[in-house]
Amino acid sequence: MPAWLTLVAGANGAGKSTLTSALPFHAALNPDVFAQQLQLGGVPTGYADLLAVQLVEQAVATAIRGGFSIVVETVLSTPKYRRHVTDAHAAGMAFGLVYIALSSADLAVARVWERVQAGGHDVPEAKIRSRWQRSLDNFGWFAERADKLLVFLNDTRAPELLAWGDQQGINLAPDTLARHGKTPIVGRLLKLPNLRRAP
Repeated sequence: MPAWLTLVAGANGAGKSTLTSALPFHAALNPDVFAQQLQLGGVPTGYADLLAVQLVEQAVATAIRGGFSIVVETVLSTPKYRRHVTDAHAAGMAFGLVYIALSSADLAVARVWERVQAGGHDVPEAKIRSRWQRSLDNFGWFAERADKLLVFLNDTRAPELLAWGDQQGINLAPDTLARHGKTPIVGRLLKLPNLRRAP
């Protein structure tokens, strides 16, 4: 049985940490948590954020070299994990993608605001909006290469499974088009070359 590199991805405020805690994973690496711990230790905020990202990337590279499974939370707003996916496959590992979508950047902004009111970490609104779009733009490359793919829509805080599959084919849930056909993530799913069917 191969080791797995699994990315739990989605925009700021999508509910990645909440969903990860409900899935059968060992603890997922979360750069935000690393950054918070570094800040508590006196590291300045900007440097803590950068250092946290570097630490997580080093952990991913180490896991791939060692051939052991690892789960990472990411906004997926840059293509930086492409090389890790390529390296993992070259090392005989499998790649899993769990993508949690929100239907709009406005909703992402609102979710982060709610998190801050509850004592959670903040993200500047401009970054939330740009990352929401860039995350969607990066989704296709990773989805096409996933050995296992799960895609959820989390607009209502009750994550709804939209699609699942692998490199041989991706299935849409029976009512995905009828209920969510106009959402950006469904538009991205419909562009995937390995989409099996669109009910």
